[in-house]
Amino acid sequence: MGKLNVFNNLNEISLEAIFGSLTIILPVISSLIVAFIEIPKIIAQYLFNPKEDRYINSTIENIQNYDRSMFQMEYNYQQVLKNISSNRLEEEIELSPVIEENTNDNVV
Repeated sequence: MGKLNVFNNLNEISLEAIFGSLTIILPVISSLIVAFIEIPKIIAQYLFNPKEDRYINSTIENIQNYDRSMFQMEYNYQQVLKNISSNRLEEEIELSPVIEENTNDNVV
């Protein structure tokens, strides 16, 4: 009956049948082992980027630099506004009419 009935009786299993089964089973087992070892490594590599800390630090540094420049700009802006308002006040004082006191006692 040939090769189709190789496993009909366990006592009649030939060496050729064992090796045939092993050539199918061993690559499957080895590929499963490799998959269980390597796939988590690949997933971890993409989930936990080793450069992530560097990127976070760079982002925080950029935010701090931006805040520092904005606070300096705001301070400069307030100083300019103070200077403008004090200059306007001085100009208004200079342009205001001078009220002279009447020293003349000739009031009728």
